This record gives sequence, C-alpha cells and structure tokens, in this order.
Amino acid sequence: MSQATTVLPTTGPSSMAAWAALANSGLDALQSKFSGGVAPTTFSGTPGTYQWWMDTSFTPARLKIYSGSSWPYVGALDAVNNVWVPAARPVSPSTVDKTAALVDANKLIEINMATTGRFVIPSSTTVVFPVPTEFVVVQKGAGVASIVPLTTTMTINGSTLIQNITKRYGKATIYQSSSDAWIISGDIST
Repeated sequence: MSQATTVLPTTGPSSMAAWAALANSGLDALQSKFSGGVAPTTFSGTPGTYQWWMDTSFTPARLKIYSGSSWPYVGALDAVNNVWVPAARPVSPSTVDKTAALVDANKLIEINMATTGRFVIPSSTTVVFPVPTEFVVVQKGAGVASIVPLTTTMTINGSTLIQNITKRYGKATIYQSSSDAWIISGDIST
C-alpha cells in the first residue's frame, strides 16, 4: 500500500538507484490504488481528476474516484471474504413528470405523485445513454407511474406502448439493450 508520488524528477543529478526507487514507489501507489486512510494528493497538493483511491479508513475498504471536487465511492472490497460490494444505487426522487437525463443513468427513480406521473425515456438522438443503462422506477405515490418512450421509433419490450407500474410501491426495472430498444420487467402492465 502506498500513496507515493507518481511524478519523477526532471532535474538532476540523480543516481539510477534513487530514480528507480521513486519510480517503484510510484508504481506501487498506482498498483494499490493509492490505498491509505486519508485522501492522496499529488505534487501540486490536489488529486488528479479520475484518480482512484482505496480508502482503508473503512472496513471493508472503499474504492473511490476523484470527481474533480470530491471522492464518491464506487464500491467496497471485503478482502477477508473476497467479495466486491458495489455502492448503493443513488435515488432520484420526483414529484413531477420526469424525463431521464444522463445524470439519472443507473439510478433509482421515485415517482411520488397523487395523480399519474410519467417517467419519459428520451430517444438516442436526444440523450446518448451508454449501453446498457438501467433505471429502477418505483411508484411511491398513489398516482400511477408510467414509463413512456419519447418517440414512436423507440421500443420497450418490442412495443411503443406506455408501460404502467401496477401498484403503489411497485417497481419496474428498465434497461437499454441497444440504441433505442429497452427491456422492462417488474410490476408492469400496458
């Protein structure tokens, strides 16, 4: 485990042994995902965007990626039992009709409305979701939650029909199988 710098000296003189020691320390830091109990920094004092860090201050250790402003974690590694545990799915609550955006990808979408609420899946010409993108839609309110394809060129389970969640607290999982084709399962009807 190491949080050594990955920056090698550009001025000398420096012996080959000293240069190799710095290079090996930097490679060790990369290999261990800069593991340690505090966030790593670079020679400039700030971590690099997309830099990985295995935060060992948690048990099990959490893998985090620097976003440019914070260290959200993507999962935990239980090294004792050899188990990877992905981070919990973020929740995106909505009390109005919602059109899926790229920031909603792979989130739990809570539709909480007294009347019918719509979760609209935009076409690939509007939003380019990475394949496969997944949404879990939950009908939290009393109003029916509908999953709606934006255009008639899109399909959900091979159909352009609106899919409704059948009961309050019911849920549907919808994932993109190709550009404008989505597959849905769960508490649904057309």
